[in-house]
Amino acid sequence: MTQGMMSGYLSQQQSVEGLQHCCRLYCVLKAGLLSCYFTPEEIQAKIEPSVIISINKDTRLRVVECNQKAGARLSIIDPGTGNPATHVFIAETPDLLQEWLSVLLQHIYDQSQWQHTCDKLMEIEVLSPPKPPLFLTKQADSVYNDLSIGSLWTSFNLAALESFASRRRFSHQLCSLGQSHRSNHKGHEKPYSHCINLL
Repeated sequence: MTQGMMSGYLSQQQSVEGLQHCCRLYCVLKAGLLSCYFTPEEIQAKIEPSVIISINKDTRLRVVECNQKAGARLSIIDPGTGNPATHVFIAETPDLLQEWLSVLLQHIYDQSQWQHTCDKLMEIEVLSPPKPPLFLTKQADSVYNDLSIGSLWTSFNLAALESFASRRRFSHQLCSLGQSHRSNHKGHEKPYSHCINLL
């Protein structure tokens, strides 16, 4: 609906001081408006159109058959917000007038079906970014990186060293206790004659 539906020359019938005359205008139907210029060059020069007619679902169209010499006329009735305004146009040929009528009817139908989607902004839900984890862990490239033989062997060696150091400390404590008893009970039976080797 934002693209130009049709453009071309139409003669608008106007009444000035009770006299009827026609003014040839270049008309463009686009985005719910029938904009009328004196020449197409005014569009390129971005000059405001001389006549602007709103085309929407409330617009009424009527073809008035006149005498054979004058031909048919197209009346566009714009209800507006106040008194309805009637615009009368005459085409160069009956076929051209019928073409304008068909395009205007199609445009009015499209407006009634889709205008509400143009007026209302689409609601897009914005999702908040996920919260980062409390403990950042290294992402494994593969199973072998996290569970490699080297890492398992290192863990095993650390556990073995800790067990070895613990047993050795306990062995030294027993030896120290035996030496203390030998010094306090000279000549008696030595309860700890040697250190217990726990290794």
